Amino acid sequence: MPPPIITATEYLRGLLDTVGVLVCVDDHPLQYAFLDSGVVTYFTKTFVESLKAYECVSSPVRSVLLDVASNTSQCLDFCIEAINGFTWVRQTLDAGLMAGIVIAGPLPTICLSQW
Repeated sequence: MPPPIITATEYLRGLLDTVGVLVCVDDHPLQYAFLDSGVVTYFTKTFVESLKAYECVSSPVRSVLLDVASNTSQCLDFCIEAINGFTWVRQTLDAGLMAGIVIAGPLPTICLSQW
């Protein structure tokens, strides 16, 4: 039996979900490792860039970009709820979260309910 074909979207969703879950494990070395490595900045920039690109691409790719924005916003939510939340909130604001929220305003519903 051939291995299942995984789309790029499914792969990215799985990766983001995995990192999001690992960031949620309180007082675990992996949580500290991900947070200390700058994952908050990465998630924020990915969120903002996917929203910026949304207006510049054709219809089939738009759903992928909205999916990326939704998944990264959920991962950001996990990160911000982690220990010492102020540090992570500050990092996400410094990385441009407010611009992403402004861009997301006129877009279709993007599953940003956690914000």
